[in-house]
Amino acid sequence: MKTLLILITLILTLFQVGTRSLLADEKQILPSFKGRDLGNRLVEVEKLLAKGPVLITFWATWCAPCLREMEKIEVLYEKYREKGFSVIGINQDVIKSRAELR
Repeated sequence: MKTLLILITLILTLFQVGTRSLLADEKQILPSFKGRDLGNRLVEVEKLLAKGPVLITFWATWCAPCLREMEKIEVLYEKYREKGFSVIGINQDVIKSRAELR
């Protein structure tokens, strides 16, 4: 029992140390990345972050919960877009579904 208690304490201590080191670097919130939207326009996450908060969501056309979530995200976007809120939706479907999304 004593060994188990020591092991749990050690694991929790290591977890807290690891968490602190992750939080210490607050300058890099998100790795830099660029991509193209459905209109083939360049999307740069850093430019969006400069304007305000960015919500990144991963979804697929076959995912019913994802589609329900999109409806709620659209409401949030309409409400806060004037304040700089942006949404990046990353489709996990195969490339051929791109035509279906337009």
